[in-house]
Amino acid sequence: MSQHPFVFNSLIYNGLDLIQDGIGNHLSLLDRLVFNDLPASHKSLLEISNPTRGVGYGQVEKDLHLQHPDRFKNALLLDIARETWNADLIRQQAARTIWHKRVFNAVTAVYLMWESDRLWEDYADLVSVYDFCIVTSSIVDDFLRHRHIEYIKLKHPYDFAITTNSTPVANGKFRFGVSAGLWSRKNVVKLAKTFADTFAGRGDIELSIHTRSDVTHIDYQSEYAVLKALQAKCPGISIIAESLSREDYLSWLASLDMYCFVSSGEGYSVTPREALHLGIPIILFNAHVHKEFSHLPGVLPVSCRGVKRAVPNISRLTFDIGNDWTFDAGELANVMRYGHEFHASLRDELESRISEVTEYHDPSRIKDDWIKALNEKYRHHIGIVRLHYPQIDESLVDMNPDSNITTLNTPNFLSSTGYFVGNRVHCLRAINLEGHCLYGPYLPIESEGSLQAVFTIDIFSCEFSAVIANLEIYDGTSDEILESLPVMEKTVQGISNTFTLSTRVVPGQIIEFRVYWFATSDICLSNLKAILRPDQKATETGGA
Repeated sequence: MSQHPFVFNSLIYNGLDLIQDGIGNHLSLLDRLVFNDLPASHKSLLEISNPTRGVGYGQVEKDLHLQHPDRFKNALLLDIARETWNADLIRQQAARTIWHKRVFNAVTAVYLMWESDRLWEDYADLVSVYDFCIVTSSIVDDFLRHRHIEYIKLKHPYDFAITTNSTPVANGKFRFGVSAGLWSRKNVVKLAKTFADTFAGRGDIELSIHTRSDVTHIDYQSEYAVLKALQAKCPGISIIAESLSREDYLSWLASLDMYCFVSSGEGYSVTPREALHLGIPIILFNAHVHKEFSHLPGVLPVSCRGVKRAVPNISRLTFDIGNDWTFDAGELANVMRYGHEFHASLRDELESRISEVTEYHDPSRIKDDWIKALNEKYRHHIGIVRLHYPQIDESLVDMNPDSNITTLNTPNFLSSTGYFVGNRVHCLRAINLEGHCLYGPYLPIESEGSLQAVFTIDIFSCEFSAVIANLEIYDGTSDEILESLPVMEKTVQGISNTFTLSTRVVPGQIIEFRVYWFATSDICLSNLKAILRPDQKATETGGA
């Protein structure tokens, strides 16, 4: 295995939000620009439910960690959570993360590609599943701090291995342009309307709109219909409604004189930064993440005029998704006029100071910051509770080979809400009414036989619930519960209670022991003994 600068030796990507085009594939950017030193043999893409998404991307194969689990003993699971209003997808994302955290002992991180100023409740619950979050801007800082969610702030990596000399416009017309999805908060319609009102009758000025949104989809139909109506009234508006290859996209971008990006919600601002690196002046809404680079040469800012409640394209959604920032269309019109009139001086200034743009987005510095921050977080979280899969830490395990009894001491266990006192794990009442899980030591099975698990649990409180907790023996390799037992309300409180589960085991299994407790239960797992009894080989008999 080649040398690399990371303290983890493998990487598992969650491919739920994989985007297969040259503009929005953030996973691909991370892989090429941050994690390129990790060998392809130690990178894997989680299985994704959408069959149109393919079997992987670039050098990353799908489900390689399931085919070769030995390569992923100390992995970082990296997820990307973008804004979506599909609760089922959110639950699916969380379930896959929990499973990999248990079975592969992966430290889990989520990269929040967020555009509004808060997370709604479904996503807030999802974020709490991960060990830490990664954010690109200060948009959700207050929200995360208020909920005591651990996070780090890093710059989004950008692929600027492109020329800074743009292609002249062939028809001699001055060309504004924008590339954005047709979400209402991207303000593509507002930009097009402002252009039509400002430059009506000017045959020498154009606005080129590129979108990769599926314009036949119900979420984008209304925005696209308004654009087509504006185009019919203003021939200077052109629309490219398709995904472009990286080369075709850059060729289109380089043909512009002025790039316009006035999105009211944005988490990373890739396209305006690319335009600056091509030497193209930009009009930029001076709010949220845009403020972080609006000081650079070649930027014409449009002022923020406050916030308003964000409204999704999907009309059936009624819950609060946060706020969007607002700007004045009249100011945008004035900035567009200024950009057209003084374009030559803006371009000359940007060309003379282009080093300020490239230094601000220095990919080597951004990569170094990612490596340092991720290594620190990984060391911290692997040192608290993680085992090095699949072995059990022998210093925390009492083994008696004569009796085949293995005592799995409780510091080997993981829990999202419990806490440790000596070797006792206390599982306090949870806020989540669906309950929480204490899960622990991964016991590799080397021979066929029987397994008996003896749980010792103290019950301190169990109000309003017929079932206090549920005990399980679980096989991580097959994702199967082998045996379970409910702990009922009639259990004596305040003293130790012993519960025994038995099951058959076979070589290759990795056994996990679970205690699920519920919102009104206050319990303590004080001891767990695992008794392994290998099958006796049959004795051959015969006569002369």
